[in-house]
Amino acid sequence: MKILVPVDFSATAADALHYATHLAARYYPEASIAVAHAFLPQVDLEYPNLVPPMKEFLEARQKMLQRWVEETLDGIATDKLSMSQELWTGFPADEIIRRSASFDCIVMGTTGELNVLAKALGSVSTAVTQRANCPVWLIPSGVAFQPLERILYASHYDAVNEGMLEQLLSFNCVFGASVHFVHVKDARSPEFAPWKEQILSALFKSQEPEFAFEIAELEGEEPVEVLIEQYAAQHHISLIAWATRHRDFLQLIFHKSHTRRFIRAAQRPMMVLHMT
Repeated sequence: MKILVPVDFSATAADALHYATHLAARYYPEASIAVAHAFLPQVDLEYPNLVPPMKEFLEARQKMLQRWVEETLDGIATDKLSMSQELWTGFPADEIIRRSASFDCIVMGTTGELNVLAKALGSVSTAVTQRANCPVWLIPSGVAFQPLERILYASHYDAVNEGMLEQLLSFNCVFGASVHFVHVKDARSPEFAPWKEQILSALFKSQEPEFAFEIAELEGEEPVEVLIEQYAAQHHISLIAWATRHRDFLQLIFHKSHTRRFIRAAQRPMMVLHMT
């Protein structure tokens, strides 16, 4: 298991790194964790022609990353984990997405949208979630690691995708968690009965599943993300999983996606799978 943890030196990134190390120590003891910091070198606007020597600049940033990782993981046992630190130059979301195919999953914090550009294009976490080439774990600020005992898979507009289910069930082989398959009903969503049959067919495709599961349908006037969070709270869900389709640059701007709303409303860890 190769885990990528993108960081920006924020408290939210520290929470994500804590989560990733505890996740690996409990479930993937032979995992390797790459802590990566992607950034664009900035020029002082008062002196636009004064560019600092790149070698010295990168060395200083590398020391900053090393010091931040050491301080963040102080007191956490990491001696049995394989950990590395990487420094990337470029737009953070683009660099993370470009390199994501080399990893089995990404664990990152849900970042706030702090300026007009971020609000237009979506945060780094939103862009990575929609375009990465591996599953993405999103860790809200302040959320600590808890053993994964109950996973909720949320489905809304799309019918069940067999490839996505295989990804989810493959991940759960390690956790052995009970899985709640939750269908959110509205005027555009598929009918519940065929959706339920697809789930059951996938679960019993080869043999009886080795974990407990529940299948439920939600309906209400509240937004999808609110209904899901209410269900998750009532059933003590450890992780919310859902599938999203890859989005290109223009779709990230113009497509009205549930992904951003899910991320903004998140109160517990999420795992995003990608539908093909």
